[in-house]
Amino acid sequence: MPSVTSIFDNKAHTAAAVCAFPKRGVYKMKNWQKNANGYGFLLEMPADRPLRALQLTDMQTIDLTHIRNATRDRQIKGAYFKNGVWGMEERTYAHVRALVKKVQPDLILLTGDNVYGEFDDAGLMMRELIALFEEIAIPWAPVFGNHDNESRMGVNWQCEQLKNAPHCLFDRGHVTGNSNYAVYLTREGKPCFALAMMDSNGCHEVGNPAAPEEGITPDNIDYDLVEHKEGIYPDQIAWYRQAVHDLPNAVFLHIQPRAYLDAITEKYHYQFGTDLATDQDGDRGEYAEHMRPERFCDQSGDFFRCAKESACRAIFAGHQHNNNSIIGWQGVQLGYGLKTGFCTYWRKGSTGGTLHEISADGRFVSTHIYRV
Repeated sequence: MPSVTSIFDNKAHTAAAVCAFPKRGVYKMKNWQKNANGYGFLLEMPADRPLRALQLTDMQTIDLTHIRNATRDRQIKGAYFKNGVWGMEERTYAHVRALVKKVQPDLILLTGDNVYGEFDDAGLMMRELIALFEEIAIPWAPVFGNHDNESRMGVNWQCEQLKNAPHCLFDRGHVTGNSNYAVYLTREGKPCFALAMMDSNGCHEVGNPAAPEEGITPDNIDYDLVEHKEGIYPDQIAWYRQAVHDLPNAVFLHIQPRAYLDAITEKYHYQFGTDLATDQDGDRGEYAEHMRPERFCDQSGDFFRCAKESACRAIFAGHQHNNNSIIGWQGVQLGYGLKTGFCTYWRKGSTGGTLHEISADGRFVSTHIYRV
């Protein structure tokens, strides 16, 4: 198992033995990064092989005892529980355990919609999520999606639960959103690759035109702490530039940047349901789900331009459950992690996790691990 260090002191712990991370605060890496703004962790890479990071996305577990109204009750039960199967979350947890056993990762990355917040007003799904990964006892790093923060427990409570979980590498950060931090992969203590974990925001209010029945309610205790419009905001871009500091890096977030749409449009003429050419920049997978252009984040392209200038190797998202494409675009891999959970919609034969193998020399190789 790799060793984990909080960058707020010099104490290292093996992942299997760690009981609690040291108190977190603003980091300052005097030897290689000046005036850094943000939060982060150091994770020592294995000495004899690439680090194995398993991306899980859109687990989106549902507590059926907390359906808010009759309309949503009909929609959810009618769409996802037609056959009287009520144990979707248990199936998801079993699937995660099987993936971890198969892949043997050093790190687990959760790219949002980890719980379906609208159906987690008592916080049970968040507690179960944390219990699952603490049972697995491998360092895990989550970001929020557009549904997590809908819970009436509030985002403050959610952040506190994650920060207090012994194996969880998480910090809220101090820029727009509630999950902006970095995980620095080190070799012999020296940072050699950065994972930028970022909040793509977009927790819409109930009544929004895109999905009027779902979202965060105006009476939510932390309503004003959640950014309701999806996007990567200027302060997040500035934070990212400083945080990666020209290290080779990869970005993990929930909602994909507009560059994904540009890539599929220009390279494949926006054709749905067709396999991508494997002889073109290593492209692979399938782009099988439409999303309106205005629902992508980074509409201006400012973040993608910054990423290209900052040694970014890859950006991986979730959100669109039916897409599993990985497209090379202007020197950056733009990929979707496989949807992991069985709650809400999913495409048969296209669920699982995505393995990212990261080398100290900056190589970044991604492989979908499909559920058998």
